[in-house]
Amino acid sequence: AVLKVKTADLKKNNEHVKPATISNGYSISETAIAIGNPECEGFSVTSGIISVESEEITMLGADDQTTCNFRVMRIDTAVNGGNSGGGLFNINGELIGIVNAKAVSSDIDNIAYAIPYDNMVAVVDNILYYNSTTTVASQVKTLYLDIEYSVVNSKATYNPETNRTTISDELRVEAVEEDGIGEFIGLKTGDIIKSISINGTEHVLTRSFQLPDILLTIRAGDKVLFKVQRGLLTQELGIVTAEGVLDNQLQIII
Repeated sequence: AVLKVKTADLKKNNEHVKPATISNGYSISETAIAIGNPECEGFSVTSGIISVESEEITMLGADDQTTCNFRVMRIDTAVNGGNSGGGLFNINGELIGIVNAKAVSSDIDNIAYAIPYDNMVAVVDNILYYNSTTTVASQVKTLYLDIEYSVVNSKATYNPETNRTTISDELRVEAVEEDGIGEFIGLKTGDIIKSISINGTEHVLTRSFQLPDILLTIRAGDKVLFKVQRGLLTQELGIVTAEGVLDNQLQIII
């Protein structure tokens, strides 16, 4: 859900309220500070580190029946009931995510999760855009490629100047659905997707999890170009145009 709150109403309770500063990145071992109101006993601040930059978890939806998949970062920051929806910040006070879950078991301590800011921003912008431009119920709408893929060539690089460890990997296409959008675009099994250009702006993939976030930013009418590594060659697949919405899925035309 996306909530709209008037700044004036917020300032009635806290005159010092201000917009969060969004971080331009996050990495494993980086400080992760959670702010929340656990058990409604008052605000709390806990700190830890990012253990995993991106993974998927499955949770029950609000109806306690539907299952929902989330892309999350894993943190060891202490999280309790009431932290969900609270901000996760780096050491500079910049927003890096929204806390949304924790592992609950007598054998587990401090395994918690937060929706990364890049995924959060892509989803929010997507919902707001289609809420204002269509009469369809405001749900996330994206371009599904109808492919299966795996993560290959993963490596970690430590930079002593920034004190950050950067992980990089590549996305390899393992299967392309017959008559699906991926086949229509020209993707083939074995392709490594290197980048996606939207209206001339290139988005280079350095992590496989960036693909679904980028696809969320495509709108009807956008010109989309895929660059892939096929064997020893790098190829650009034909420009396609995102066109219309059907069952929450963008369609494409040549």
